[in-house]
Amino acid sequence: CGKAFSYTLPVMLSLMDDVRSINQALGALMLLSFVEASSRIENNEIPSFIENSSSIITKSLENAIQLSSRQDATFLTTICLAQSEWLRLLFNWIPLASKSSLRPTTVHAWMSKAASDNLVAVRKQVQMGGKDKNDELIVGALVAGIDPLLADLASLPNAATIEIARVGLSAILPLIGWRGMSMESRSIQIAALAGLLSLLSGAYPIMTHHGTKIMTEVLILLDRSDKDAIFMRDTDQADKSS
Repeated sequence: CGKAFSYTLPVMLSLMDDVRSINQALGALMLLSFVEASSRIENNEIPSFIENSSSIITKSLENAIQLSSRQDATFLTTICLAQSEWLRLLFNWIPLASKSSLRPTTVHAWMSKAASDNLVAVRKQVQMGGKDKNDELIVGALVAGIDPLLADLASLPNAATIEIARVGLSAILPLIGWRGMSMESRSIQIAALAGLLSLLSGAYPIMTHHGTKIMTEVLILLDRSDKDAIFMRDTDQADKSS
């Protein structure tokens, strides 16, 4: 696996560093295949070829997401998925890495930065409203990238998301109240709620200070969902009677 990776790495990085989103996505798909293969390795230590390339791959993924954040939703989702799966691979290997120079705090910092950067990008999309099909961009970034990272960070015992809690709430709370009845809009609301749960767990020491804002958005969503359900039921009955 290490020899194959050494041949693949330059191609993969060149693709992810390209300015065209389709090439970035192809590089991300190559990384996803490698992550899947690496996850099957039964080893008590992080393989050296992963440890040695961890920093450059993490930085390349970060740059690729910045370049593709306003492009095709499928490409962005693929790159976000590659980023989260790569960091989660390192995250899961950390407890086994007794002799590794790659420290847990380093990987946790990478995960926190990736989640924060993606939340900032989503917040910019929120400010645009439902324009240029950004519903798909938002739900892709949430489901493939942000939510998995927040969930892993929330599992740490030291309130690991407390530093990005404000950024997270500023991006996620407007999404809980995202308007629309399309599949994408509903997916955004559900994914935002999942991210909120992770923030509540991972940044619990300060969440009581934001309780009013959080409950207001959740209650508004519940009220809107009830009204939407009534509307859909009435519409369905009207269609059947006509």
